[in-house]
Amino acid sequence: MAHYWTKSSDAIWHPAVALSICCSLALGAAGYFFSAASWTQICRALGLDINSVTACRIYFISQFGKYLPGNVAQHAGRLAMGVREKLSGTAVATSQLIEILLVIGSFAVLATIVGSSYLTQWQPDVIRIKPWQILLAITVAVFASLLALRLVRRWNRLRHFSDLIHHLIASRQGITHLGSAILLIIANAATTTLCLYIIAIAVTGSHALPVMDISFIFIVSWLAGFVTPGAPAGLGVRETVMLAMLSQIMGMSDAVATSLVFRIATTGTDLLIFFLGLCLPSPRRSASTVIP
Repeated sequence: MAHYWTKSSDAIWHPAVALSICCSLALGAAGYFFSAASWTQICRALGLDINSVTACRIYFISQFGKYLPGNVAQHAGRLAMGVREKLSGTAVATSQLIEILLVIGSFAVLATIVGSSYLTQWQPDVIRIKPWQILLAITVAVFASLLALRLVRRWNRLRHFSDLIHHLIASRQGITHLGSAILLIIANAATTTLCLYIIAIAVTGSHALPVMDISFIFIVSWLAGFVTPGAPAGLGVRETVMLAMLSQIMGMSDAVATSLVFRIATTGTDLLIFFLGLCLPSPRRSASTVIP
């Protein structure tokens, strides 16, 4: 393994890799705007009166909290900043829950669509997972979520929360906002996938890398880091999964370098966006009107 790290360090200092990091910073920043816009759409679907600048400021600053141990500070921070801006705490918390469900669902569907090639070629026969099995698991999860929401509506202590959900799924405007949020989540996934692809090309020097496989690797590794409790920003978990999967389509040293450079690029993007959020002006008025 030390041999792979030595070869990886040589690749990291290549000028093409430095250029790929710069490109990834720009693409990552665009992805952040897509994510902030997606959360804004979810907030508006719940009836929150929140402008785009306020949403970006809250999102950009609070997201850096994911680097704190526990991997929950970003959610607590967004809730606290939202309440400080006179937004309904219940609605903000609900928006984050919906955001998590939409991200996991969207990424799982994307993995099903783009993962057939990788699963067929590289996955060992002993543990092979068929795309239809992933789709079946998603369907079961959706029905379980709907059942859970129905049970929640029967619990008086969560009536405010259930009223928000009912408004969300019963309003045509709410469905439109949710559809926009999903498209923005997919746009963010596309930009970040492109970052990984550009970095992989710079590290390996090959333009023949399979785009669909790279997309699948990013989605699976990102989801692994996202759902692992306690891992700050998926640190360690995401790289382990990415390294194991990338090594199937490139040399181990290139896989190590690609994983490391990708982490450097994403961390740099998080820092850039955090400082941008600090520079955004505070709104003069930020009201919270939850539609009954």
